[in-house]
Amino acid sequence: MKSKQIIMKVIVSFMLILICAPLSLFAQDEDAAGIVFIEGSLKVDDGGVYLESSDCVYRGKYYLGGVLSEDTGDKKINKTNKKANKKAAKAIKKTIKKVSKADNQTLANQEIKGFFGEREGFISPKKVTGPMFEPVATGLSPACDVTLLAIYALYVETQRIKGLCRVLTYEALPSDGLDENLAFYNKDCKRLDYPDGLKAQSSEIKSVLRQANTAVAANLVAIGLVLANKGQIEKEIKGASPLQQAAGFASLAQAVAFQGRILQDNKRLQDRIKEAEGIMEMVDKL
Repeated sequence: MKSKQIIMKVIVSFMLILICAPLSLFAQDEDAAGIVFIEGSLKVDDGGVYLESSDCVYRGKYYLGGVLSEDTGDKKINKTNKKANKKAAKAIKKTIKKVSKADNQTLANQEIKGFFGEREGFISPKKVTGPMFEPVATGLSPACDVTLLAIYALYVETQRIKGLCRVLTYEALPSDGLDENLAFYNKDCKRLDYPDGLKAQSSEIKSVLRQANTAVAANLVAIGLVLANKGQIEKEIKGASPLQQAAGFASLAQAVAFQGRILQDNKRLQDRIKEAEGIMEMVDKL
């Protein structure tokens, strides 16, 4: 009996690794100051693996690599940074292999969560997330299968909201004065003059932002409810054979991981919408 339990635990652990691996090529970290999220395609050339950005603010390509200075004048900090850069380089080697094996040596629709440093044209990735694929029903737990499909539908809606949010993006430019100098872009990455360009598209921008705000609010409610039947799912899984239980609990773990990912995405989108709405309110008062 004990041997069966051990085997089942090993199988569960292995399947969790297989299922969670496509979501992230790097370990997840908490959001912190200086962290950016950039979308684009991962590619490889003689310089290494890089992200070809589709972001209006972070245009161009950024190589993945360690960006922390190892010559700060402080031996302790240098040692810590060297260790962090080495760790990043080790993880990136695996990414290069993954991208090299992809069709046309390209992984499309990737999102990098990372930070910039002293190496110009480089970004140090904390997490690289690929697209979520439509789940395949296992039949082991009908409730779990339905839940996974519901989560996937929420993911598709999240991607639609991301598209809406691109109606207005902005970045801080270098400024010698006390006031922050901002540059604004429309969905086609065309720069909008401030304030006349923003005022000219004010009605359209505010309408799209209202749509996005309504959609993300509905998404957040749905995301919170999507695993309300977790108890029913576990009950169905426990009624199966040990091997089927391993597969069933792995599917449940996948559902939980997907739910967490979509929740964080929607919270970030909600913050972006609020910021954009605040800018438009300010522009209308000018």
